Amino acid sequence: MRKKAQLAAVTLAGGMLALTMSTSAHAAGGPTNLTGKGCPSSYDNNSGGVRWIQTLKSKTQSSTQRWYGLYKVVYLKPNTQEPVSQPNREYACW
Repeated sequence: MRKKAQLAAVTLAGGMLALTMSTSAHAAGGPTNLTGKGCPSSYDNNSGGVRWIQTLKSKTQSSTQRWYGLYKVVYLKPNTQEPVSQPNREYACW
């Protein structure tokens, strides 16, 4: 019985991974990595036929005196231009 439960858990995890990958594939390409670009207030790029918009939410300075920017990230659905929120991203601002 234990082997069947382990197999079911692995199958379920694999199915979740496949679902996550296919959902993310809709917004193929991704936002531009802004590390080293000086923390612009906003940045747009087109990748994989999708428009990505990153907006600076906050800027902090580390104990080593480096600046970091936290960005809100959205992409626009190609057919409707409806914004879809993505996880925030943090970049080093040098």
